[in-house]
Amino acid sequence: MPPKSEREAPASVPLPVHGLAAHELPSGAVLLAFDLRRRAAADPFDALTPGQARVARLALEGLRDEQIARALGLSRHTVSNQLRRAYATLGVNSRTELAAALRLNGNPAR
Repeated sequence: MPPKSEREAPASVPLPVHGLAAHELPSGAVLLAFDLRRRAAADPFDALTPGQARVARLALEGLRDEQIARALGLSRHTVSNQLRRAYATLGVNSRTELAAALRLNGNPAR
C-alpha cells in the first residue's frame, strides 16, 4: 500500500436514488452511504397515509380514540395504531405535540 501522503482521496459518486451515495475507498472497496431522514412535506398530513390523516385530524379536533373509532367505523385498536404511526412519521409523541408541530409549520389543525 502506498504511503498515506500518496493515497488519493476517496471518490464520491452520487447515485440516482435520493439520499444514497457510493464512496470508493483507497483499498478499492465501495462504501454505500444512506440518508434515511424523510424529506419534510410541505403539508405534514401529506406524509401520512389517508387513514392516519383522518384519525390525526379528528384527534386534533379533541375527539378521544373511542369517539374517533365510532365516527370512522373502526376499532379503537386500529385508531390507536394509526395515531401512533402518525406520531412516529411526524416525529411527535402526543396530541399536544402534534398540534404544536402543525402550528409551527403554519398548518392549523383542520
